[in-house]
Amino acid sequence: MNKKTWKYSLVRPAVLVLSAALALSLWTRGAEGKNYDDEEKETRGGVLRLLVESYVAKKDVWKALEKCRELVAENPSDAEVRVLLADILSWEKEYDAAISEYEKALELVPDDRDTELKLARVHVWKGDLAGAEEVYGAIADKRPDDVEAAALFGQVLTWRKKYGEAEKIFENALARDD
Repeated sequence: MNKKTWKYSLVRPAVLVLSAALALSLWTRGAEGKNYDDEEKETRGGVLRLLVESYVAKKDVWKALEKCRELVAENPSDAEVRVLLADILSWEKEYDAAISEYEKALELVPDDRDTELKLARVHVWKGDLAGAEEVYGAIADKRPDDVEAAALFGQVLTWRKKYGEAEKIFENALARDD
């Protein structure tokens, strides 16, 4: 099997499964004579999400951004979609836009640790150590047993030359990790 046929052998089953799912959905809707606008929107959203992930996988960031923005416009209250958009924006060094999307996602799902950590990291990448300190500090306050977040918080404090505070954070993290 050469490189080209190998690549298509992976894609073909996924396309067949997706086609079968869409055909079944359309057939069921027609057979029952019902209007499933919400299901249709979910199916379209799912397909769009797969398309975005496909563009990301092949590193076609512009198409991924375009489709992801379309997905957010159709599903503004979907935190996962906003996080996906924020991830792509952060990879493209569009830090302010990424921060905005992470914050919107956190408004929808306030205690999402992973999104909070991503938000703090983007502040670091942007060079906004005060912003990162604020986010990591909030995580540490909410989750005092989160050793990873504590270590990252201590690291930011060290970069900001707040050595005494950083040492306390590190020592507490080490004590919790035992």
